[in-house]
Amino acid sequence: MDVTWSTAAFHRQTAREAIGPIERAETAIMRGILRIVMLLGLLGQGGTADEPPRKSDPSPDGTQQGLIPGNGRRTIDQQAQCSPAGMRRALIVCGHPGNAQYERTYAAVLQGLCKGLAEHAEFPADEILVLSGTKAGDAALPSGGRHGGPATRDGIQTAVNELAGKLTPDDTLWVIVVGHTHFDGRRALFNLPGPDLDADEFGELFQAVTCREQVFFVTTALSGYAIRPLSRKGRVVIAATEADQEVNETVYPILLALMLSEPPSAEEFDQDQDGRPTLLDLYLIVSRKVLQAYADAENIPTEHAQLDDNGDGRGTEIQLDYLDEALGGRASVGFRPRIPPGADGALAATIGLNLTRPSLTRAESSIAEKPQAPKPDTPLNDDRSLKGPDRDTTEKEPGS
Repeated sequence: MDVTWSTAAFHRQTAREAIGPIERAETAIMRGILRIVMLLGLLGQGGTADEPPRKSDPSPDGTQQGLIPGNGRRTIDQQAQCSPAGMRRALIVCGHPGNAQYERTYAAVLQGLCKGLAEHAEFPADEILVLSGTKAGDAALPSGGRHGGPATRDGIQTAVNELAGKLTPDDTLWVIVVGHTHFDGRRALFNLPGPDLDADEFGELFQAVTCREQVFFVTTALSGYAIRPLSRKGRVVIAATEADQEVNETVYPILLALMLSEPPSAEEFDQDQDGRPTLLDLYLIVSRKVLQAYADAENIPTEHAQLDDNGDGRGTEIQLDYLDEALGGRASVGFRPRIPPGADGALAATIGLNLTRPSLTRAESSIAEKPQAPKPDTPLNDDRSLKGPDRDTTEKEPGS
């Protein structure tokens, strides 16, 4: 079936209404995405997606192994000694799925995020709070986290208030947002069960949140509009898209879940080549894999991730200095980018990640089972993302 899709038509309908055309135009792509995200619940388990996850296999000496520069291995006990004091807490918000196909996709993404945070990023499972807009109830919710109820406006407000009351100055808070968004002509809104929540309102919810480490991943379309409301000193805000016409569904949450649930080798993860696995490396490798997925599919990227961690409310495509021209970057052979103090990325580069992974045998078998990365598509007759490497990241109104 031939599907015509104009930017103007897209802006006239919400993300919920756009699901039907997306499915018809991207059926083959969604099949590939579903294969990957369904595997997120399987990797390292050896069972079906409906079975509860098992702990990662231990190494031959009986300890779970992880990544460090040099020998590439660290035991869990060694990691605990390197971790700063304070509780690590996470809030995952998944909005209204729209239909059964996206419900399966988001359920698998949530499973991957929970698995990655709990098993590989040192977040206690009972401190990973999941608010979900799925319609299937608890059966569709991921293991490895704690269900906090539906992702409604009131539910999100209550969860944030409870977190704000529990957080201490030494704690860590990660917030990850997954789902659909739409633009109503004035605001970018997260699609929720019941009344939607716009980006400004979402940012206001976290104004009273204070703790040592604050990291926000907003992985939806139009997520660039969330940077300014969330931005503040000492906080890292990552968005999957620019604040303009990047309204297509994003691949970013799928690849973020995959990188957290199945971290790559230390050498591959260390994108800035400073010998330390950090939050900046996580941002860079997910950004790279998103753009590589578009390049492999020979499609124009419709998502360009942004990071703000200096509190100025403006996102920066830091990845451009680390990517070669084939992926839209400007990296030079033999040149190692340097991020000056006070620039976006400097704070993220100081946040160490003690990512762990299963033993080598299990990792190798998992890699062999993985299909190719998802191949995103772009709407027909849509050239809005044909931009040079020096993209203007100023917030814009869609259609301008």
